[in-house]
Amino acid sequence: MLHEVLEHLDFTLKTSDDIDNLIRDKFFHYEFEEKWVPTIRNMITDLLDVSLVPEDKGLCLSQIKNNARLNELGFYFPLKNLSKQTLGSLFSKTEQPPALVGFADEIEKLNFSPLNGFIKGFIDLIFMYKGKFYIVDWKSNLIAKDINHYKEEHLIPIMQNDYYILQYHLYTLALHKYLKNRLPDYDYEKDFGGVFYIFLRGINKTKGHDYGIFRDRPKKELILEMERELEEQ
Repeated sequence: MLHEVLEHLDFTLKTSDDIDNLIRDKFFHYEFEEKWVPTIRNMITDLLDVSLVPEDKGLCLSQIKNNARLNELGFYFPLKNLSKQTLGSLFSKTEQPPALVGFADEIEKLNFSPLNGFIKGFIDLIFMYKGKFYIVDWKSNLIAKDINHYKEEHLIPIMQNDYYILQYHLYTLALHKYLKNRLPDYDYEKDFGGVFYIFLRGINKTKGHDYGIFRDRPKKELILEMERELEEQ
């Protein structure tokens, strides 16, 4: 339900009535009680106004117009040699930010046979801001009732244990391929801004960008290595 609200929501809406009408429509479809409309509206208004990054207060979803976003972008491309050994090697080759330290060990816990074929998926949201493209994935996970458990450092174990890190690297690879085919002078460093995993229950405008938002910008070297190692040419 939350995904559908956010997919169809105009982020630039300024009146709570417009937001409430959209929420009520989705509530009716999913058979939620109307008493929860104010709760979801407050969640959304905080989400729209919170700054997504500390270094640019203007990077808020409320600034993103409909013509600067793609919802539920589907991707489909051929893969070769997809195994946990290949993935583990990829994530242990390059220097990693703190959030990815130890993730290669998590991949060792996976249990699947090597795969050749196709990978298919959908990215919740891609938006453009100041000439750069960003990926957003919505998460409604209930981590805890205390909002302090949604600080970014507490999100890292969830990102690792639930393999969201692998997920957004595949999303980044998909967007990289998409932009490479669409932009004549595409350059990863110039055109790709990063990834936001937004844990909706942890978003609080007063608390700010340190709560409910995991952010990363995968290294170009890793994405290019993934492209070489995983993609069937």
